[in-house]
Parts: sequence; C-alpha cells; structure tokens
Amino acid sequence: MPPERVAELAVKAVEELYEVIPALEKEESLEIESYRWPSSMHVIPPGYFRDWVPKLKAPVGRVYFAGNNLGTPSFEEAIFRGWMAAKEILK
Repeated sequence: MPPERVAELAVKAVEELYEVIPALEKEESLEIESYRWPSSMHVIPPGYFRDWVPKLKAPVGRVYFAGNNLGTPSFEEAIFRGWMAAKEILK
C-alpha cells in the first residue's frame, strides 16, 4: 500500500476516533504508528502468559478482557502451551 494511502487511512481513523473520544480533539498533538503488515506482530516478555495474563483477564467492573488475544506469534504460544502440557504430564 502506498505511503500516501496509509496516511489517508490514519487521518480517517483519527477522525472516527474523535467521535468515540471527543476529548482527543483537545490534545495538542497525536502520534500515529502504522503497521504495514497484514497484522502487527507482538513480541511478548518472558513470563507473559504466567504473570500478565491472569492480571489482564480480571474484570474491571462489568467489563471482561480476554487478556491473551494479543496476536502473539503462534509458534511461541505453541511452545509455551506444549511446555505447560509437559509439566502437567510429569506431575
């Protein structure tokens, strides 16, 4: 996708965001990052599934978050899930 089109999409997204969060229009400046891949790839820190996910999935009032739908690379998640399964088998 040409950079000009990416810029147009970013402007449109911010305009739509103003409708959802009107207070953003009061901001002096906004910083926009564009991921030009089909989806962003997140690199998670060690201990993410063990330490962070349980905290992230706790509800905030009546709002529940998945906490593990970060789009982490499937390979890394598969290794982690396999490791957890192996630990259960060894018990």
